[in-house]
Amino acid sequence: MRWLQGLPLVAVALLGALVELEGMVIRNLQRRVAVLEAEPPMLGAGVPPRGPGRPDAAGAADEEARTARRDAFDAALKERIAAVLAEAEQKREDERGARFLEALDAQLAEWAAAEGLDAGTLARVQEELQRRSELFRTLRQETRDGALTFAEARDEIDANREESDAVLQRILGPDRFTSLQDEVLSRMGPPGPEG
Repeated sequence: MRWLQGLPLVAVALLGALVELEGMVIRNLQRRVAVLEAEPPMLGAGVPPRGPGRPDAAGAADEEARTARRDAFDAALKERIAAVLAEAEQKREDERGARFLEALDAQLAEWAAAEGLDAGTLARVQEELQRRSELFRTLRQETRDGALTFAEARDEIDANREESDAVLQRILGPDRFTSLQDEVLSRMGPPGPEG
């Protein structure tokens, strides 16, 4: 039973040793923390702490990069939209030109039949009117693109119409040319948007 009396003494001694050990661990940790606090910071060195009123350099650079990407995307999108619109406008212009030439050919066929015009002469007239029509379309596009002013385009159209009329007069003669003017050309203008 004596050993039972010594048991509390052993327990007290063990608790004392445990407390001393814990104290050593705590002191060791305190020294490590002190050493770490004394060292200069490795990460984020030179970066001021974030907070209200303090700009974040990395955040500003990220925002600038996002803005640059957004602007580049917007520019590319606008360019693509402009290309799609230009393509659609060109397609409409081509369809309009084709409808005009079909209508012109139909009018010419009726006129040629009434005039008793041979197929070879009709083909030469059609070729000259198609050349004139294509020239008008080209000048109209140059005006839209800003390469020509409206006045410059009008002067070129008038000059080319006079040249074309002279060619048609040589092909048809004065009487048939006048008939062509009255029966076909006066009813049909060059292809293009109305107004």
